[in-house]
Amino acid sequence: MLTKQIIPRLDLEKILANFSLGKIISKKALATSGNITCILNTSTGIYFLRLCPNGQRWRSQAEGAGERELLNYLKSRNLPVIEALPT
Repeated sequence: MLTKQIIPRLDLEKILANFSLGKIISKKALATSGNITCILNTSTGIYFLRLCPNGQRWRSQAEGAGERELLNYLKSRNLPVIEALPT
């Protein structure tokens, strides 16, 4: 079931303080199956943010492969994405 998870603005600002994304202008929550997912419009650009509300969690090899596939797809469409780091 897809739901829109909410992250309080102060918590979001605390997380984003670690990055150079500028001031938050607007935030649009997106429906997801468990992660906090939103589109952020900031003074430096528009960003897609996805966070696990429970912090880090273990993922299966299939889930990891799916994440890498998504990142590669977005990158193939010339969207700026992070590189997956093997751990």
